[in-house]
Amino acid sequence: MRNVSRVFIGRQPILDIKKQTYAYELLYRAGLQNIFPGIPDTQATIRLLENSFCNFGLDRITGGRRAFINFSRSFLLSDLTFLAPKMVVIEILEDVAVDEELVETVSILKKKGYRIALDDFVFTHQLEPLIPLADFIKVDWLDTSGDEREAVSRDFASSDTRLIAEKIETADQFKQACDLGYDYFQGFFFARPKVLKAREVKPSRRTRLRIMAAVNHPDVDMEQIHALLVKDPALSVKILRLV
Repeated sequence: MRNVSRVFIGRQPILDIKKQTYAYELLYRAGLQNIFPGIPDTQATIRLLENSFCNFGLDRITGGRRAFINFSRSFLLSDLTFLAPKMVVIEILEDVAVDEELVETVSILKKKGYRIALDDFVFTHQLEPLIPLADFIKVDWLDTSGDEREAVSRDFASSDTRLIAEKIETADQFKQACDLGYDYFQGFFFARPKVLKAREVKPSRRTRLRIMAAVNHPDVDMEQIHALLVKDPALSVKILRLV
């Protein structure tokens, strides 16, 4: 009998100044409990992407809006070209080590049309090379001072970079962010993350192994691969959702 289980995703809206939903941040969740399960960042990103693209379908989650997704350093340095640039905003975590290799990788992603967000932004010299590549700067309203938030607003006032005030929890904080010229807003004042669930029908392990063997064969037989996919509807659906 095919193994049927449930998968989960957290989704929190990012709104404009009129409180209209502009995008969603997607968060990995292991169950209906609205908490991060404390697994390594790369593992969380892999599971989040698998659930978003293969089990839910990104359009179903976001309604055609952009999805902000956190990426660890190791995932950033891997091949992300399977992600549609118009659908995904690559969110770089604040603790990612910035060096020449990372900056070059982000520059390439930017040239390919991906949008870049710097999470929990506080200016440091280490972060400086990434700033010209950023389309969005996210500022944690609860973890920064008024002077820091004002400095960000002033520094980016004449740029095309959009500012996102996150962890907005009160009407006063929303007004402060608006008065400082922030463009988008996220936090409990608007909505807590909502946990979505879906059924996952796992593809046959035997079929997956046979497809891997066929793909790695020196003389790849596309008709054989097609025949294997047709025999496993679950795997076919996962692949179609990536298209």
